[in-house]
Amino acid sequence: MDDCAALEKTLAMAQRVLADLKTKAAGFTSLTTPSNLSIELEDKQEEVDQLKARLSAAQSAKKETQQLAQAETSRPSLMRSRVLEKHYIERDEAKKLLKSFEVALAQPHEQALLSR
Repeated sequence: MDDCAALEKTLAMAQRVLADLKTKAAGFTSLTTPSNLSIELEDKQEEVDQLKARLSAAQSAKKETQQLAQAETSRPSLMRSRVLEKHYIERDEAKKLLKSFEVALAQPHEQALLSR
């Protein structure tokens, strides 16, 4: 389980507890609410707010990491020769061309350009 998933699970549990505390507090007036319930409610609200902030930061960091990884995979290879873009061919196309040259060299009498 990654950090974001753990934080989401913890946040969901804290929000459930907070909702339960709010339901309990709703049964009292502001003057008759027990002090321990008020303190628990404030503490749980603070915990939920902190978890939301941590989750947001973790999601941003995860997104940034994914973007950096994507940028690394999409950058041009340092091994690529310095040819103009119009002369560059992809690896699959180059393999096909080499295969056709191999066939042509193996059968020079059937190839017009190689029969000289």
